[in-house]
Amino acid sequence: MKIFDLLLQEIDNKKISYTKEVDSLESFIKKISTKLLDDKFHPSKSLKNLLDKYSKRAKYPMEVAVIGQFSSGKSTFLNALLSKDVLPTGITPVTSKVNFLNYAEEYKLKITFKSGAKEFHNIEHLSRFTDQRESIADIKYLSIYAPVPILKEISFVDTPGLNSQSKFDTETTNKVLRDVDGIIWLGLIDAVAKKSEIDTLEKYIPNYANKSICLLNQKDRLSESDIQTALEYAKKNYKDFFSNIIAISAIQALDSRIHQKETILFNEKKRLIQELNDDILLADSVDDNFFKNKLDLYNKNIMKIEKKDFTHHLDDLEESNILEVLEFIDKTLRPQAKEAKVFAIKKDFLSLCEILQNEYTRITAVYVDLVDILNDFSQSLDSKLKELEIEITLHVEMLNIKINENINECVKSIYKNIKPIDKYLLKEKKSILGLSLKKEKYQSYMLQNNETSINISQSIKKLDELLIYASTEMKSVLNSFEKELLLWQVKSEKLQKNREISSDIEFYKVRYFAAGTYEFILKNFISNFDKLEEVMQSKVCKLALKNRFELAYEKTSMQIMLEIKDMEVSYEKDSQNSVINNIDENEILVMFKTHLDYEYFKRELRIGDSFIRLSIQAYNEKTASVVAESIEKIHIYFDDINTKVMLLDDIKESVKI
Repeated sequence: MKIFDLLLQEIDNKKISYTKEVDSLESFIKKISTKLLDDKFHPSKSLKNLLDKYSKRAKYPMEVAVIGQFSSGKSTFLNALLSKDVLPTGITPVTSKVNFLNYAEEYKLKITFKSGAKEFHNIEHLSRFTDQRESIADIKYLSIYAPVPILKEISFVDTPGLNSQSKFDTETTNKVLRDVDGIIWLGLIDAVAKKSEIDTLEKYIPNYANKSICLLNQKDRLSESDIQTALEYAKKNYKDFFSNIIAISAIQALDSRIHQKETILFNEKKRLIQELNDDILLADSVDDNFFKNKLDLYNKNIMKIEKKDFTHHLDDLEESNILEVLEFIDKTLRPQAKEAKVFAIKKDFLSLCEILQNEYTRITAVYVDLVDILNDFSQSLDSKLKELEIEITLHVEMLNIKINENINECVKSIYKNIKPIDKYLLKEKKSILGLSLKKEKYQSYMLQNNETSINISQSIKKLDELLIYASTEMKSVLNSFEKELLLWQVKSEKLQKNREISSDIEFYKVRYFAAGTYEFILKNFISNFDKLEEVMQSKVCKLALKNRFELAYEKTSMQIMLEIKDMEVSYEKDSQNSVINNIDENEILVMFKTHLDYEYFKRELRIGDSFIRLSIQAYNEKTASVVAESIEKIHIYFDDINTKVMLLDDIKESVKI
């Protein structure tokens, strides 16, 4: 086996070790991806696609970019690696698009357009899509596929010349340099360290020195001493740009590769296959002789190739120094590329976790804002109740005064209508004529019919004012809360994810919750306030000031008349031991308060603890309970998101750089 192929075989043998490394990296990616794609995260399709890309990225071969000024031999160098004149060469800058060289079972060309469209072409048509003299503005990049073993492990990137007149060319090349694993700078050995070249290197290479190698091409044009002089001069002037400098002959390597035995044998096999395909398609029928003739010719050609002497081509290959380049790529750039790939993937995973956490933070901020609104509402109610206590006390005090005034007015009205009257009774009297009846006068009292209406309108008005005041003040706090909720709802319903990889479901859940703000949150608070008004109105109905006063007035009047009647009956039975006294105001006051159920009034309108104040306190306590229930409901969502943030912290910890 020849030198070049021995080296390629060595590289291919390392594929076993590399495959283990890839499998290990793939296993790591799969492990982290499985965690990130857990159903609890409700992963988006974009996240799944991105993680698929990470998995594919582990299998990607390392990428090495070939750069330099035009006419330095970049395309010739790559053709030598491919063992075929695939890339066009010339004295003008013909490579105007980035060409990606990848492995495939056969030669083919893929055109990727700026629109995203793709086309496949025969490899022989490559020059049509790379020559700056052609109209190729719509092409984004080219992918060249070749059945060359080295491309299984290393993808090469052919770039436009850095001294091309096209600004787009140099910008494209600069972008490529950031992403590749290694850089091969191709310069001319007889033009080392020209000012234009140094200027270009200073502009593009300093940041990538650790992954760069310099190839001084066309060594075949100089003597050995001149080559050494050029190398020493280059090492002195290029020390800040490259980790290694090698003198090569790209044309010598290409010529050697094209004329190597293995390459010629491979091409002969390809010729046979292509010829068979073409002839079968054109032939009307195929017999046994058809295949026999083709195979006979193929065998004769193979025998001729086997008999040829390829020694001088192998010598040319070794002299070209391309083997040294491959060895540098394998032993220096490959380990760096592996470490860089692992580092980059881990860094991407950490960045991805940060992105997801930041998106979750935006969601939790929405819930935190809602909790703040609820807590502010609760505090506002507490504060409002403290403000109301003094005012309610004053209102209740005034109401009590008015009620007592009405009681006194009623008592006075009743007392004023108790009038003395003369009454008569018949008594037996003995005389000489026998028993006779005598009419005897005594003084009693009567309660005149009183058509005077009971006027307690001021008390009723004062009570209504108290209710309206208390209700309005509490309602104002609820209205402010409702406005804050509405603003929160409008804002939260518009919440969208900032990054495509974020969970669609998580953001939908926030918007769904916001859309149901009334049902989930506000409804309970409105219902609670309605109950407050209902309770207070029920108390007012139970107080029934007008009815109670009218009934108390009537009952008191009736009781007075009955007591007068009882005194009259007692007097008429035993006038010697009985008297008829007028009923004084204090007695009437006691009667009236009893029939009014004044103790109930005292309880309900106690100055420090009136039913209104107690109702508001109960409302406040119930509201605090509703706030707590609402926050607990929100925390179900909040805690769920927070748990996911912590899980992402665990994933970040397992990634570690």
